[in-house]
Amino acid sequence: MKQFVKFLLASCLGTLIALGLLIILLAGLGSAMALTSKGGSGKISGDQILHLKLNNAIPEKTDNVSDATFSFSPKVELGVKDIAETIMHAAGDKRIKGIFLDSGFGSPGQSSSLVIQRALDSFKLSDKWIYAYGDYYTQGSYFLAANADSIFLNPIGNVDFRGFAFFIPFVTEFMDKIGLEFEIYYAGDFKSATEPFRRKEMSEENRTQMREYMEEVYALYLDRIAEARQLSVPYLRDLADNYKVRHAEDALEYKLVDVVLNREDVYAVMSEKVSGKADKRPPLLSMEKYYEDVKPSTNFSASDKIAIVYAEGEINDSDEPMNGVIQGDKYAKLLRKIKNDEKVKSVVLRVNSPGGSVLASSKILNELKALKAEGKHLIVSMGDYAASGGYYIAAHADKIYAEPNTLTGSIGVYSMIPALDRMLNDKLGIHFDTLGTGKYATRFTPYFDWDEREDQIMQANTDRQYQKFLEVVSEGRGMTIDEVHAVARGRIWSGQKAKELGLVDELGDLDVAIQTAKELGGANEYRIVEYPFIKDPWTLLAEQLTGEEDLSSSISKKALNSQLGQLAPYYKMLESIQKEKGVQAKLPFMFTYE
Repeated sequence: MKQFVKFLLASCLGTLIALGLLIILLAGLGSAMALTSKGGSGKISGDQILHLKLNNAIPEKTDNVSDATFSFSPKVELGVKDIAETIMHAAGDKRIKGIFLDSGFGSPGQSSSLVIQRALDSFKLSDKWIYAYGDYYTQGSYFLAANADSIFLNPIGNVDFRGFAFFIPFVTEFMDKIGLEFEIYYAGDFKSATEPFRRKEMSEENRTQMREYMEEVYALYLDRIAEARQLSVPYLRDLADNYKVRHAEDALEYKLVDVVLNREDVYAVMSEKVSGKADKRPPLLSMEKYYEDVKPSTNFSASDKIAIVYAEGEINDSDEPMNGVIQGDKYAKLLRKIKNDEKVKSVVLRVNSPGGSVLASSKILNELKALKAEGKHLIVSMGDYAASGGYYIAAHADKIYAEPNTLTGSIGVYSMIPALDRMLNDKLGIHFDTLGTGKYATRFTPYFDWDEREDQIMQANTDRQYQKFLEVVSEGRGMTIDEVHAVARGRIWSGQKAKELGLVDELGDLDVAIQTAKELGGANEYRIVEYPFIKDPWTLLAEQLTGEEDLSSSISKKALNSQLGQLAPYYKMLESIQKEKGVQAKLPFMFTYE
């Protein structure tokens, strides 16, 4: 009897706890729905300064970040498109007097910077002002700051202006010390993803492609800064080549900045400009809060839809719930849903990906082809990257748009399998003995040295996948196999060069792609629906509480990313290599200009 009462009380307590959590969840969802239905608070007063902080990487789609976890005070991570549209809305908003571009160590990617720059240009046409301040400007943050009417710099800060460079770690000697090896197979002379594991320096092919791409995007970088600052490109090249800007006084002397001031004094300057009083507390309005107030409401009366599918991050075969990656099965299911929606007339695929799993890429491409066969138009808009697997899924679009500095191409594949026999035998003293039913039963494992037969089979499989890649591009772009091979071989191209080579149709941003989708779909009135749907914090909490997502893993990943800071992307790259399965179509690096 006592045991019965004990279990009964425990059951009741568990039920009460569950009901309490359910009430909290419903209250949170109700609040979120109320905010959404009203389109924001509408309580923003006049005479505001829009505050754009550049501290973190900017996703393509708002809140599409891989380390998202529950918080009672979640921070909105605005996407590139929403930032640009919010800035342009502010141009016509009488409440907004100017923009404060607060430059930290974060900055958007290459093509994302161009999108935000164009929005800032539009804002300036409204005769409003933009002030930029930085304790320190990276080359990426300075690229945006150059558009400002006045650029302020901390007296003990600097502008990092040294030119672009690639840094690629080569680990073959380290691997040799610990007895680790990889069985490596690749197709494409320029496919350099495996070089750090089989060479001690870059190959000449890799140096050639890196140098050409880097010089093209650097030339664009200098052109934009020269135009914004009314300086010449040779002048800027001389500053960088001779490293003339070494401290704040140099940046001022060489006209990279306008004023050297502390942050508090810059606040006073802005306050006086807005209110006539040199207050140290200017009326700063965060970009996120302003976005919530002015974000456009959905026109549900429009029957036709244009679907924007954000393919952002690495392409993989994982089924673990997460944002900021392109999971093959998840995206295939999503595209099938869009295909079966009769109201969707056109689809814009926004690709910002260095590639990844060939299997996952193939699943996505198959669904995109099925979607087209259903009569829907497919337009691709390329972001910072649309390389390797990222180009694979883009190749069959009706039209492909890229920015001039988009990194694209890299049409090639590779396979890497760890060879653990020497490390296990010589370093750890672990030995395997085997039995098998045939000569291949114990082969293709990491525990034994591979022989010539295995090498031939694996290389043939890699070559076959490369041939398949060529066929995909050939069919999608209307080129012969030989024409595709001539511009493939794993080589990367800028968007501008890719257009000349026939891999891209036109240069243009996401808005241009949406307009094309509208015209091809014949939609007079339409509403945009964005995919994938990003889970709100309450849904995320519910999944973590019910075990659908590992709460401890989510929190530990976020904590690790916070601790690693700028090193986090490199950790993620190593982590992704560890999880690779099968043949890969992926870039070996992520290019930044910080």
